[in-house]
Amino acid sequence: MSQVVKAKAPGKIILFGEHAVVHGKTGIAAAVSMYSDTEIRPASHGFFFDNLGYKVICDRDDFLEAHETLRKGVSKDEFLSLFKSDRTIVSKYLIMKFLTEHELKLRPMKITIRSELRKGMGGSASINASLILALARFYKVTIALDEISRYAYAGDIICHGGMPSGIDNTTVVYGGFIKFNKRNGTAPISIKTKLPIVIGDTLEPAATAVTVPKVTEMLKKSRRHKALMNEIGSISIEAARCIRRGDLERLGKLMNRNQEILREFSISTPKLERLIDASLRAGALGAKLSGGGGGGIMIALARDNNNRKSIAKAIEKAGGKAYIVELGVKGVA
Repeated sequence: MSQVVKAKAPGKIILFGEHAVVHGKTGIAAAVSMYSDTEIRPASHGFFFDNLGYKVICDRDDFLEAHETLRKGVSKDEFLSLFKSDRTIVSKYLIMKFLTEHELKLRPMKITIRSELRKGMGGSASINASLILALARFYKVTIALDEISRYAYAGDIICHGGMPSGIDNTTVVYGGFIKFNKRNGTAPISIKTKLPIVIGDTLEPAATAVTVPKVTEMLKKSRRHKALMNEIGSISIEAARCIRRGDLERLGKLMNRNQEILREFSISTPKLERLIDASLRAGALGAKLSGGGGGGIMIALARDNNNRKSIAKAIEKAGGKAYIVELGVKGVA
């Protein structure tokens, strides 16, 4: 009988280019030292889930039904309705997809999934990646990173109700810093200097489902906004060069300019602005929202590790939750 197996995957943050990647521009993401992890242990009978504290016992038919329902594809609204009634439905779908493709049989097991990721940090891709690697270990199947990434992306298609950019699954699986463009794909970014980043959580849910169509509509109607979106793409390309050579001063200025542009698309919020302003007043070189906006998280680039502590205190004082993290960590393991 299989022994207890574990796997973990990092989260990700968008450093530059959120929304721009949706429209064919370049974006930059990094794996971050906050994790999701999956533990699978054999059971004498049945199937037990502890999914982020949501505990459920299910049978083989539940897995088959989840696979049959989701493999055809569902809209975002349909998924939200399904997820509301069963928070393990994506995990069941991916498990059956893996077993079907590898010609394996479902075995009794207990699956425990945990995550410390906040909204906007690639949580679904991270959970899916850790689940698939743990499952491969449970069944003693050798699996390549690109295959794990494919499964994580398949899960994200379900969770997002459409075709996501692919930056989440790529970053959490391979780790490091990633430059991404829909046309050219992904490329790693080598670094000389660590980036001292602080994450600030507004404690308000991100509103990606609202902000993405909102930005798209603005681009259809306004040449000025098209030019601004092009500028975000150019900022990302320059930011990649700054990351490679460790030019933190210039990188901070690019972050501030990126945020100025995002304000023009009306996707920042008073709470995000409060945390950004508090970070800059505490000495941050740059600060901006990260992810879809409309809530969620922001990031601040500190001058050094001591400055990170000051920024974290300022974020907390402004009503947010601060996380001092490492960027460019290893991917799923």
